[in-house]
Amino acid sequence: MATNLARSVSRESVAGYTLRHMPANLSRGSQSGRWHNLRLIAVGVSVGMAVTLGLLIWASASSQSLQQKDNFLYYFLRSAYRVGDFFRVPSRVSVSTEMVKREFWSPWLRLSLELTWILTVILVAIIVYAVAKFVSRERDGRWLTAITWFAVPLGYVAATISTRNWDWGNPWPQPPQPRLSIRGWMLIAELTIFLALSALPSARNPRLSRTWQTVVFVVHFCFWDYLFLHAYPIVRNILTMQYVGVVLAPIAALLAIYSNRRLGCEAPPLPHKRFSLGGAIAAAVAAFALYAIWAPLPRGALGRAMDENDVTVQLSRGPCYGSCPSYAVTIDRDGRVKYVGRWRDGTDDVEYGKITPQQYTEIIALLRDANFESLEDRAFIWAFDTPSVAVVVASQHADKTVVSDSFYFGAESGPQGKFVSAAASIEKIVNTSHCRETTAQAWHR
Repeated sequence: MATNLARSVSRESVAGYTLRHMPANLSRGSQSGRWHNLRLIAVGVSVGMAVTLGLLIWASASSQSLQQKDNFLYYFLRSAYRVGDFFRVPSRVSVSTEMVKREFWSPWLRLSLELTWILTVILVAIIVYAVAKFVSRERDGRWLTAITWFAVPLGYVAATISTRNWDWGNPWPQPPQPRLSIRGWMLIAELTIFLALSALPSARNPRLSRTWQTVVFVVHFCFWDYLFLHAYPIVRNILTMQYVGVVLAPIAALLAIYSNRRLGCEAPPLPHKRFSLGGAIAAAVAAFALYAIWAPLPRGALGRAMDENDVTVQLSRGPCYGSCPSYAVTIDRDGRVKYVGRWRDGTDDVEYGKITPQQYTEIIALLRDANFESLEDRAFIWAFDTPSVAVVVASQHADKTVVSDSFYFGAESGPQGKFVSAAASIEKIVNTSHCRETTAQAWHR
């Protein structure tokens, strides 16, 4: 009986101990999960800021270059106008002169650019958070913290290296720049020091770890934030969010460091589910939204009509301050061509012509190769006194107009350059030389 009593007391003691301590263990496990999630959020924000900073540097370099070697400015502005349209932000202000009509960027464009920056950071952060939560573990804290330290500097160095030989508005040829500048070598040195200190057994000493982390943290972010403070304007707009990123970069690193210390003080976390259906859905939605902001528009009814060669094409050129010809050419689906020359006194000269079905097919192919249906002419760059070129493609169900500066259009391989080249090729097919000469003489008188 004594033995049975002892066993019952032992069972009750064990059960009581378990009941008393189980809530504490569950609480510690949930707290460690929260700190780990906070660390992953810091990682996502850091990577998002690194991506947007690189995009900002590319767009700014393209914006300031006299001879653009990249058309990222077009893609950045296209995305900004999409975001602005979604939030109903005014996009453009028409500017007229006596002979030249232009549409310049609206002051509201800066708001669209800021919103594009914010949304890109958030969406990239959501995707990175979901991926990191699936592949990382609590013991990977040192490497996750390293991402918060070096993601933004790495994006900055990668963008500046890729644009090192771009013409940043200097009219004189510049000598080739070295592949790695002082900033690149500084980043390599910091990464080497981080790896060396992480490999030393003494780095696991909490006091020593906190000492070198504090020193390196201050030196690291003082150096890189000083570089990030350099203004990167986009069509004369300096984004406020660029300077917000300067503040968020060290805050994200501090959150990761603090999370590591809190996780080190907690008991070993309980096993938790690494895959989350909600996280997967959020990442998928974020990826779709990111694609909708930055990817070309999908083909619609106009694209299907162009595939069937069932559209009417009109090409026109506008005047300039000199003797630039001003005329319009309309090409029907049956090959009939109508030439309209515009005289200075407002009268028009009308002529008619004809092209073959093969020439009409070639014109449609030129527009298709230029991705006419997905072009966003609001993102085109403009001069002030040069002539414009416009193309209108119309079908029974849809129509689209694209207008561009005919001389100042950035890189020839870019969307605007391809459009201007396609327009010139169309003029050769329909032979507008006589119309150009006549209207140029008329405007010269």
